[in-house]
Amino acid sequence: MIHADLHIHTLATGWDENFEFDMEQLKRHISNCELNAIAVTNHNVFDRSQFDSIRDELSDMCFVLPGIEVSALKTHILVIDNPDNVSRHEASCKQVESKLAGNTKASLSLEELEDCFPYLDECILVPHYQKDPCITQENMSLLGSRITALETSSTNKAIRLAKQGELSYQAVSFTDYRFGIDNAFEKSSRYHPGSVYLATDSSSFGAIRHGLKNGVRYAKDGSTNLEFSPGLTLVQGVNLLLGKRSTGKSFSLDRIKSVCDDKDVYYIKQGELVEKGTEDTFYQELNRRFSRIGRDYLSKWDDLLLKAKANGTKEERLSNIKDYLKRLKSYAETSSKQDCYSSCALYTSEDMTAPSQKDTCELINAVVALLKSEDNADLIESTVGRARLISLLKSLVRRAKREKIEWEQVKLTNKIVHAARQKLKVSAVDEYPQPILEMAFEKELFFRKATMLLEKCWQPKKIADDNFSAYSKYAIIANRRKFSSANEIKNALGKTNTSLAQITKKNAADYLDTLLAIPEDVDLSQGLFSVEVGMVDSKRAKLSGGQRTECVFLGKLHEAYGSSVVLIDEPESSFDNPFLSRSIASKIRDLASNAAVVVATHNQVLGFDLNPEKVFITKYDEVTKQYLMLCGSPHDKALCNGNQEINTAESMLEILEAGFMSYENRKDYYSELGK
Repeated sequence: MIHADLHIHTLATGWDENFEFDMEQLKRHISNCELNAIAVTNHNVFDRSQFDSIRDELSDMCFVLPGIEVSALKTHILVIDNPDNVSRHEASCKQVESKLAGNTKASLSLEELEDCFPYLDECILVPHYQKDPCITQENMSLLGSRITALETSSTNKAIRLAKQGELSYQAVSFTDYRFGIDNAFEKSSRYHPGSVYLATDSSSFGAIRHGLKNGVRYAKDGSTNLEFSPGLTLVQGVNLLLGKRSTGKSFSLDRIKSVCDDKDVYYIKQGELVEKGTEDTFYQELNRRFSRIGRDYLSKWDDLLLKAKANGTKEERLSNIKDYLKRLKSYAETSSKQDCYSSCALYTSEDMTAPSQKDTCELINAVVALLKSEDNADLIESTVGRARLISLLKSLVRRAKREKIEWEQVKLTNKIVHAARQKLKVSAVDEYPQPILEMAFEKELFFRKATMLLEKCWQPKKIADDNFSAYSKYAIIANRRKFSSANEIKNALGKTNTSLAQITKKNAADYLDTLLAIPEDVDLSQGLFSVEVGMVDSKRAKLSGGQRTECVFLGKLHEAYGSSVVLIDEPESSFDNPFLSRSIASKIRDLASNAAVVVATHNQVLGFDLNPEKVFITKYDEVTKQYLMLCGSPHDKALCNGNQEINTAESMLEILEAGFMSYENRKDYYSELGK
C-alpha cells in the first residue's frame, strides 16, 4: 500500500489567510506521516515554478502531483493531473484564474470547468462532501463517473461513511493544511491529520487514481479502525494511554481529536472536572442538563397562558366592557326614533318570496334525456313523437326564462328594501350592540382562577425526585419557588426589553397581568416561577465539593454515550481509588462496548480495573525532540512501533507502580501485614 495526502496548500491566495510557505514543515509532515505521495492543490491557482521546485526538493521523499482546488459547481473540487502533463495543467489553471478573476465568491459552472479542463475525464477529481462548501446531490449527478472520490472533513467521518456503504464513491480525508501558517504539529488547532492508504504498490498517477476509486484504506493494517498516527490505531473498547509527565499523552489525545468531527468525539479534559465541580458552575450545568424537568412542569401552563393572552390584560378587558356599555347607552337613547318608522310598510314588511326554478329545470333535463336516448328512440317516436317533445322543450325553456327574470326582480326588490331599512337605522338609530357581558364575566372568572393557581405555585414545593435512578449514589431533585428578582425573570424569559421593575412585589393578579402585557414573542410560562434542579447524597444532604466533582464525571460519562470516540485525560486526580474502582471503571467499560474509549492515566487501580483491549505508552525522544508511542495488547510481552519495542510488564510497572522495586516493597508490606 501507499500512503497519500492529496490536498496541500503551498501558496496564499485570496481564498486563504496569508502565510509564507515553509518547505521544512512540509518535509516534517511527509516524514512523520510516512507519505509516499502528495498533491499541491492551491486555491484556483497553479504556480509552475514553485511546483517544480517542490517536486525537485522532494524527489527522494515522495511522488508529487500537480493539482488545483477549483471553486466550481458551488463547491470546491480537487483537480489533479499526471505530472507528465504538467504543462497542460498549467495552461488549464491559467484559464481558471482568468474566469474567476480574483472573485472569491464566484464559482465555475460545469461548462466552464469542462472548458478549462477538456481532458477532465483523465484527471483525479475529488469534490468536497460533508465538508464546507459541500457538493449537492444534483451536482454530483452532473459529474457522475468523472468523480474519483469524495473528500470529507475528517478521517473518522470518512470511516463512518465507508461503513454505512451508501455512497457510490470512496470517502477520503486529507489535511487541507497551509504549510507555513504556524507549527502544524504542536501549536496549531487548525492542523487536522488526514491521508489515505491505497491498495497499490505503485506511486504512479494511474495507480493512485485507480486506488482512490477502488482501494481506499484508512489504516496501515488495512482495517477500518481509526488511525490517528501512522501505524497507530484505536480499537473499539478501552484503549489505555500511559506515560510519564510531559511525554505526549495530552498531545496524543489532541491528535486523536483532530482526526474526528466534533460531533463524533467526546473529550473529558484534565482539570475540567474540578472546574465544573465548583458550586455555581455545577448547579448551572445541572440545571442546563436537566432543564427538561422545569420545561415539562411549566408546560402545563401553556394552554392557560394562550387563553389568558387571548382574553387580554385587565386594562383591555375593562376597556371592552366600557365600550359595550357606551354603545348600549347610545342605542337606548336613539331607539325611540325608530317608532316613527314602525307604521311604514317598507320598514315592517317581510321579504318577498322568489319563485322556485327547480321543477322547470328538472323537466327540461328529463325532456333532454328522452331526446338523447338512442336505445328508446323508436318507442318514444311511436308513443309521444319527437316533434311534440321538442315543442314541449321550447315551452319549458320560455317558462324557465320568465322564472329567472321574476327571481332576479324579487332579489333586487328585497335588496332595495334592506338598504332603505339600514339607511333609516343608521340615520336615526344606533345599532344594538352584541351582548358581551356573559363572555366578560367568563374571562374575569378564568383570570381569577389562573391567579389563584399562580399563588399556589409560588409556594415552595419539591416537584421531582428521581430517587437515585440516574446516579446510584445521588438523587436529582427539583424544587419550585417564586422568583426573587426582576433579573431572574428576565433571564428565564430570554429576549425581552419590557421593564419588569418591582414585579416581584406585585400580587399574583398584577404579576400575571404584567407578563401578559409583554409584547415580545417569549415563553411566558418561564416567567411564572422558578424551577431549580439540585442534587443530594444518600443521606439527603447537600453535596460537598468532592461529591460534586464525582457527579460531574458521572454526568459526562452519561453524555458521552452515542459518541464513536471518547477521550478521558487523567481523571484520577479528582477521585479516590475506591470510587475509581467501584463506580468509574465499570461505567467506562459499559461506554466502551459501543465506542473507542481512550483513557490517559497514571493510576494503577484504574489502569487494571479497566481491563483494556489495547495499551499505548508514550515517550519523548530527547535526541529527535519528538514524541514516540508504542502499542499492543496488555497481554503481549512487548509493545511495538515499527522496529522499536519495549517490555510490556516493565513499562507498565514503571508508570503505574513507580517501578519494580516500589511494587515489591508494597507487595511485601501487605503480605507481612496480612500474616
